[in-house]
Formats: sequence, C-alpha cells, structure tokens
Amino acid sequence: MRIYVVIIILLFSFLPYCPAQNIHLEGTLTFNNIRSNYILQFTRKQQSIVGYSYANIGTSDETKCSISGTIDTNNQLLNIKETAIIYSKSALPYNQFCMLELHLKKTIKKNLSIFKGTCKGVLFNSNTFCASGTIMMIKQEEATKKINELLPSIDSLHVKTMMKGIVDFNETDKLSVTTIFPYEENEFTCTSNKVILTIQDNNEVDHDKIAIRVNNELVLDQYELTKTPKQLTIPINSSLTTIKISALNEGNNSPNTAQIILQSASVSKSYISNLNIGTSTTIHIKKD
Repeated sequence: MRIYVVIIILLFSFLPYCPAQNIHLEGTLTFNNIRSNYILQFTRKQQSIVGYSYANIGTSDETKCSISGTIDTNNQLLNIKETAIIYSKSALPYNQFCMLELHLKKTIKKNLSIFKGTCKGVLFNSNTFCASGTIMMIKQEEATKKINELLPSIDSLHVKTMMKGIVDFNETDKLSVTTIFPYEENEFTCTSNKVILTIQDNNEVDHDKIAIRVNNELVLDQYELTKTPKQLTIPINSSLTTIKISALNEGNNSPNTAQIILQSASVSKSYISNLNIGTSTTIHIKKD
C-alpha cells in the first residue's frame, strides 16, 4: 500500500516574488519506520502552487500525483495537497492510496532556515484517515553552502552524517510507534468528542483475526485484518473510554500483529499490537 508518514525531510527554498517560478524539492517520507523517496515539482505564481509529486521513484510502487497549494510569505507558511493520481506502477487499486496534505512553518536553527510542520493523509476519493506525521525541510542553498564549507567532496554518506550534525532530525519523531503486548494497558489523551480508530494488518496479510470492544461493548468481531484500513468512529462521552483489542487467532504467522492508529482533532498516536491467540490489550482514552 502506498502510505505515508509519519516524517518527511526535504531540501526547500522560498524564492523572492516573480510572476512564475519552477521549484523542485526532494526528500524522504517515513511512516512506522518505513522510508521512501519523495519529490515535489511545482510552479509558484504569486501565492498559488500547482505541480506534481513523485513517490517511490524507481520502485514497483512509483506513483505520480498532481498537487496544489499556497505559500504565505508573510507568515512563512507552505500548504500543499495531493489532488489526483496521474499514474502508478503499483498493482493496488486507487482506493487504497493515501493522499497527503502538508503544512509547514519556517523556523531558524544554527543559521539554517528549517521548515517544520505536520502532514496527514486520507484515502483516495474519501475522507478516511490513513496516515499522519511530522515534517522537516531545509533550504537547499543554505544546506549546500554549509556542507561545502566543511567537506572537500560530497557523497551521500557524508551528506547524511553532516546533516545530522547540523539538524537534529530526531526532532521529527513526534509520532512514535508503541508496541502493545498481551495484558498491557496504554493511555491516549484527547479533548475531542470522538476518536477515529484505524486498523489494518501490520506485515504481510496472513489472516490475523481480531475483536474490538469499546467499554465492554463488542463493536468488531471475527474481523480479518487486511492492508485496507478499517475505520471506526469511537464516541467519547465520558472522561474515560476503554478500547480492548483481542487476538482471535495468530493467522499463518505468529503472533497476531495489527497496526492501530488513534486520531482525534489534534492528536494522533500509532500502535503495533503483538498478541498471542486468546490474549488482549487495552487502550484507555482519557478526555481532558
């Protein structure tokens, strides 16, 4: 499945105003520790952006999408949205593709212009949440100048090592992935009246089956996990809501593993279950 992340690091530059500008960005998307290359090519005219994104270049999942967006030069904000799929080499149906929205704001660190923010995704032609993460981008000219000052020659390993010294990329690891084991209890805090729970198979589809109870009420039973995300809307009507996830089997490969994402209006958290048959794990949703 073409799914995005959790983290994107791009080389980016805001240029002075001109009637039309062609801009090329390159970087990396990371979701649940899975990384893929990502390119943006767009034309800026005044405050508007139109162009294309390219994901997984050179792989069997290579995909090109059209994008549109805006640049707010006064507040140094960049907003981009993937709007349509132009082509894809992937064999998956388009309704399993996750379309990104990117939102960034400029900060200054160690004399570098850093653009950090958030990204989220929805399934193609729907509003079903499928991914979220954080974003960090660096001005190409500044990064190149900094590296050239310190290195006589540049290769990919040196660039990676040097950029880690310039910018702490771990700052982007805000969307941590928590592994949840049998009988463990975890907490998720929010201020919303509802939470979206998205669940799917974490690894290869091997016929894992699960059941989900919300406040001891069975809301999903004998559900076989696939790579297509299953979404549940969980109403938050009290200060504490309990979600219990149970493994009904271990599929073809032990243990039973599921990717679980909880998403409120302002908070997202990702879990990977690791359960044996007949065991359960619990997530307590606390409403502030």
